[in-house]
Amino acid sequence: MAREIFRIFFVLLVLIGFVSYALSLDVAGWTNLTDFAIKITGPRICPANTTVRIDVVQTIGNGTSYKTIADHFDCVNSEGVIVADKSTEQKNLWNLLLPISVMILVAVLSLLIAIPLGINNTRKGISI
Repeated sequence: MAREIFRIFFVLLVLIGFVSYALSLDVAGWTNLTDFAIKITGPRICPANTTVRIDVVQTIGNGTSYKTIADHFDCVNSEGVIVADKSTEQKNLWNLLLPISVMILVAVLSLLIAIPLGINNTRKGISI
C-alpha cells in the first residue's frame, strides 16, 4: 500500500510540479513590486531603522524610442536619505520565495491526493 501511495505521489508531484513551478516563476516576475511582496521582502533586506521606498521612473528602452518603466527598491532612513539600493536583492529573494512556497504547496496537495488514491487502488487490487 505504501508503495502505491509513493508512486501516485511521485507522478502527481512531477506532473503538477512542472506546470506550477514555471507559472510561479512568471508570477514572481510580475508581482515583485506588489504591496504583499514588499511587506514580505522589505524587513528581510533593509537594514534596521530603515523603511522601504519604491521609486518608479520612465526610461527609454535599449536606446530606442519606446518608453519603459524602471524601479528602485530603496532603503531609506528617517531623514529620507537612501541608505541602500536593494533592487536586485529584493527581486532575487521574491523570485526564490514564491516558487519554493508553491512547490511546498504542490507537495502537500500531491500527498493529500495520493493517499486516498493509493488506498483505493490497493483495495481494488490495481497496481501501477
